[in-house]
Amino acid sequence: MTPVPIMFVGDAPDTTSGLGRILRDLATIVTSSPRFRVASLGYAGTGSMKLPFQQYNMTHTPDPTTSLQLSLERAFEDFTHDEQGIVMTIWDMSRLHWLAQPALIDHDIRLRDWLLHVRTIHRMILWGYVPVDSEGPHHRLTAMTHDALLGFDRLLAYTPFGKEMIMNTLGPEQSAIRGLDWLPHAIGEGFRP
Repeated sequence: MTPVPIMFVGDAPDTTSGLGRILRDLATIVTSSPRFRVASLGYAGTGSMKLPFQQYNMTHTPDPTTSLQLSLERAFEDFTHDEQGIVMTIWDMSRLHWLAQPALIDHDIRLRDWLLHVRTIHRMILWGYVPVDSEGPHHRLTAMTHDALLGFDRLLAYTPFGKEMIMNTLGPEQSAIRGLDWLPHAIGEGFRP
């Protein structure tokens, strides 16, 4: 079986941020599976030889969203070599609406067209590991979060509470289509940048 390329996207795995540590731990665990070939596209890191997977760094800008937009195409194409691949985000939905709903991108036509193409032909499968730590009216998340969640092919929450809020927001049918589940994150202590 040929390993499926999976690229984790979020804070760089060699940083000390909580999201960077979660990305590092998940990517390291997945590296042990022969089913996947693993890489990361990280914000605010430099990379580390101590990590067992390919690392790409986002183009530096003050805004991680713009930085990701500038770097994703290059990193994804380099890593997948025209194969189908998974992008698994380790960020909140407020940073990812443009990725989940690329038809709404109006500031970069080239990026919009590339994302629409790779998503339409199913070269890029979009998974989200979604942090949820609050709820809105009627035990749901915001309308923008709802719209972003609908753009993902697979959704995982950090906690049963997060799963419940996503289910309340999307409804049972849309949640089932995306295989909604939860996966606890354990912050490992084995790596120090």
